[in-house]
Amino acid sequence: MSEASFDLVLGSSAVLFQDKPVAALTPWVLRAHTAAAAAGLDFVLLTPGSTRITLPLAELLGTGGGQWLVTGSGGSLYNGMTGREYDWSDVSLTPKDSLAEEFLAVEPNQTGYVHVRAATLHPASYRTRAGSFTEQIFAAVTGLPPRGWGVCEPVSEPWNVDAASAFCYDRSPNATRLEVVGSAVRQEAKGRASAGSIGVMTVERTSRGVLESIELLAASPDPLSPEQVQRFADGAHRARARTAVLGQGIGYHNLNRPARFTGLVVPRCALFGPEALAGVGPERALAAAGEGSRLTGGAPLQSLVVEYPAEPLAGRVHPVEAYAVLAAALGAGEPGAVPGR
Repeated sequence: MSEASFDLVLGSSAVLFQDKPVAALTPWVLRAHTAAAAAGLDFVLLTPGSTRITLPLAELLGTGGGQWLVTGSGGSLYNGMTGREYDWSDVSLTPKDSLAEEFLAVEPNQTGYVHVRAATLHPASYRTRAGSFTEQIFAAVTGLPPRGWGVCEPVSEPWNVDAASAFCYDRSPNATRLEVVGSAVRQEAKGRASAGSIGVMTVERTSRGVLESIELLAASPDPLSPEQVQRFADGAHRARARTAVLGQGIGYHNLNRPARFTGLVVPRCALFGPEALAGVGPERALAAAGEGSRLTGGAPLQSLVVEYPAEPLAGRVHPVEAYAVLAAALGAGEPGAVPGR
């Protein structure tokens, strides 16, 4: 272990300070996270309460192990994703049974965004092009393919499916995780600046093939139109998505997550591809989905598309609950989980 990778080793925790407005998955942060894992230490990113974090960093801390702790008023310490408070001593970080008041405060300067999770299973073949699915999902959401990719932020390479696929192939059988950036959701020009889009693409070999999944955030100051929702559904079907779900949320700032409670992302459209429908069949899946659902494509490659109202309606099941119930009924909970941060 290189203790130079951290600012502080506190008991079983390796602590890295980031005193900046936005903390990203820079090479330094990734190196510290990797060193902590190699040393058997818990990785802790410590920031001021005003710091926001990028999607790639949030995804690494959420799935790759680690915590984001922030300093609150009066010297308090809490988890930037859950709000749980912590005690800091000379030898340990100890969670408490309370939420920080700062975590429950409303984030200023909130901007709207769309959040997508989608996955496909490629054949285990030399002809498989990892990244082709991600490219199609970016186009289905934003109207354009990605602009760049890399292993850290900022990304270092212009977007090229063959290059990204070769990188993943060279790392196989290890899983590969890449950052991908692109454009914002295409909307009528209104003279507003855009934060673009950013995604985390994961490629891993399984016993059945090559699983490619993408989590994507894209700036969208206005609610999605029916035409944009249709484009997403059509694009996900053409891309042979196993599952794909698009939702809308508010509470971030320029696609960066604050140390605040940001609420749930509300599903707007979900697609379950032929693989996801194999267990129950398209017609039974259509009946289970109910209002707002339809089948697209021809047998045996049909997908189920479910559109949810842009705003929750009185007297109807909330879209978050409706999606979760349907995904469970189809046995397609992951990797098409309800979007939300």
